[in-house]
Formats: sequence, structure tokens, C-alpha cells
Amino acid sequence: MNEYQSLKQNNSSGATNFDIFPKTFEGKPDHSVDGSEQRLPDFLIKWANYFDKFRLFLYLALKGRSLNRPYYAHYQITRRCNFRCGSCQTWQDKTFHKGLSLDEMRIAARNFRKIGVKCLALSGGEALLRKDIVEVVRVFRSAGLIVRLQTNGYLLTEDLLERLFRAGVADIYISLDSLDQQVFNLINGIERSDAFDRVLNSIKAAAKVSRRYGSGVFLTTVLRNHNVKEVEGLYKFAKDLGVLVGFYGIEIPPSDSQLNIRSSDPGQVPSREDRIELKKVFRRLIALREKSNTALSVSKKLLEDFRDFFDGPEGDMHWNCNAGDMYVELVPDGSISVCNATSPIDGLTYETLPEFYDSAARDGIFKQKRQSCDGCICTRQLEYITTDFSDLTGKAYAYILSLIRRTRL
Repeated sequence: MNEYQSLKQNNSSGATNFDIFPKTFEGKPDHSVDGSEQRLPDFLIKWANYFDKFRLFLYLALKGRSLNRPYYAHYQITRRCNFRCGSCQTWQDKTFHKGLSLDEMRIAARNFRKIGVKCLALSGGEALLRKDIVEVVRVFRSAGLIVRLQTNGYLLTEDLLERLFRAGVADIYISLDSLDQQVFNLINGIERSDAFDRVLNSIKAAAKVSRRYGSGVFLTTVLRNHNVKEVEGLYKFAKDLGVLVGFYGIEIPPSDSQLNIRSSDPGQVPSREDRIELKKVFRRLIALREKSNTALSVSKKLLEDFRDFFDGPEGDMHWNCNAGDMYVELVPDGSISVCNATSPIDGLTYETLPEFYDSAARDGIFKQKRQSCDGCICTRQLEYITTDFSDLTGKAYAYILSLIRRTRL
């Protein structure tokens, strides 16, 4: 038994998880909560949002290169989803149908803060399938964390957006892989005739409502053979709304891990011809990123990584990452991984995070997990903003431009 393994002996939580998710695509979560909503003036929420982001900018600018504790956490609050994207693994996982209670999340939030986390992303699966999502946001915001929300947008409404922003969502990320309904349904693995319009309306509502709260709105697009011709249209759609868009290449790992967010389905692997087209697209995106009024949220450095990835014949995604030291992953049952592409660390949960990060065993465990990983590209952006000041300032500049564009609409 190594030094860390002794920590897990006292790690049996008696709390009961509970299933609060609709079991079908048609399920409509009730996002209402008991009690009255906090009624802080909109401008106070907005300026608190600006202030927190400015503090994070300074923190990364001054201390980013010397970080050995996570500044960022990614929390999969559920692995259930109402979409069936072929490139995603989460909805195929039948293990985690339940999540932490709000009281357990409060402990997780406190422990994240203790190890240095500044910013937390809530995702799934589909995060909005959690009925108490507004309270979930409030739990982490109350702990002093910058809260980001990742969603497919299907369950968003203007009323829910208001309450999410008021509860503390600083940024919202909405997936949009196509402006063609048939392609949209194909990529997302759905047949619902209303899904496409609902997601577009959700994006427009987010662009409108977010203006009052200083929150960022980001579209995320995963490029593949089905939508590679749509880059210019998606970019214009985002820019016209005053929001940012991030283009990422499809990443299919060579091996399967149950808790990897990416599917290893060989049918999703780009062909040689697809790789040539994707390389050309990322070359164009690099040129677009260099424009002074860009609406791209991804940096030139990350776009270059995708260009090089699709330029090579093997598709190797390995790199010398610092997963665990700079960012950490919480999965629905409370287990902890170094990132969303690796299995949980044996015995480690949100309850023992502070002890683990004070343990001499952690470096060896991190190294082992990194070596077992198939690699990635998109997660590199979490490190680039800590080591490359131009990467950090470029993202901050794009965010400020998007705020200005939205206020003028």
C-alpha cells in the first residue's frame, strides 16, 4: 500500500446518490427550486463577473508558469444525455446514472477551493438533465468559483437562462455542429424534427440574455467530413450574434476507456481525404484568427495543433501534458481523474482531494495516468493560456470584442 492508498480507507461516504434524470429524450426536467431567487441588481452581477474574470486573468498571467495545483476543474454532473453523438462516449456509459447530492457538492466545492481551483466547468452528458441545475450552479458559485456551463442547448429557455446567469453562470458553451437541419440531426444522432430549431433559438436567447450579466456565450463546433464545408457559415452566424465560436477537429482515440468522453468508434475516424480537407480548413481558420476583429474563441496555437494533427498520417495526439497539476476531473459518482480522457484514480474522491494534493504520492500517480492516456488536442488550451501570454491575452481580447458586439445589437 503506497502513501496515497491509505487515504482511501476513510473514504466511504454514507450519502445516498439519487436519480433525478428523465429516462427518455422526451423528459422535461423541472428546473424550479423552492424559495425565492436572489434579486441582486443585474449590474452588480455583471461587474462581479467582470471582476472575477479579471482576477483570473491576472492570476494566470502572474503565476501560470509555476502552477503545480489545478486552477481549473471539469465536473461531469451526469453522463446521461438526450443526444446520441457518434463521437461522444458519455451517453453510452450505463454505469453512472446518479450524481452527487447538493450537500456532497458543497464539500466538493470547498475542497476544490482548498487545492487552488479558480474555475469550474459543469458538463455531462447533458448538464441540464439535472433537475436542480440552478442550485448546482449556486453551490459552486457560492464557494467563490467561476462557473461555466456546457450544454447541447436543447433544454435551454429564456427563463432558465435568466436563472442560470443570476445563479452564477459566468460563461455558457453551446454545441452547434451544423446550420443544416439534416446534418445537425445526423451528427447528434437524433431524429427529432424540433431539435435544430430549439437549439438555434436557445443560442439566440443566450446571446440576448447574457448581455445583462456580462456572461460569455461560446459556440463549440467539432469539425468532421459532414460539416467541414460549413466553417464560414457557422463563423458568420456566431459573429452576427455577438458570440464566440470555437472550432475543434474530431478526436478519435485508438483505444476505448469507459470514462473517456470521446468515442473510439472506428467509423468516426476521418479518411485520408477527410484529413486533407480538415487540414485546409484549419489553415483558413489560422488566417481568420489573426484578424483583429475575430469571433474565434480558440487560439492560433491550438488551431496550428489541429492543422499539424490532420497533416500527419498517424493522427498521434500524445503530448507532454500537466493533467492533474493544472486541471482535474470530477465524475458523477464523486471519483477524480486527472482529465476527461483517463480513468479515475483508484480510491480518490472529492472528499480526499486536499489530503491527496498534500501527498508525495500524487506525482507518481499523475505520471502513470498521463502515460496511459491516448492523448488529446483540445485540452491543450487549458495549458497554453498559462504558459503563453499572447495566448491568454488573445482570448481575453476576443472575449471583450464579443461583449462589445453584443451590446451594439
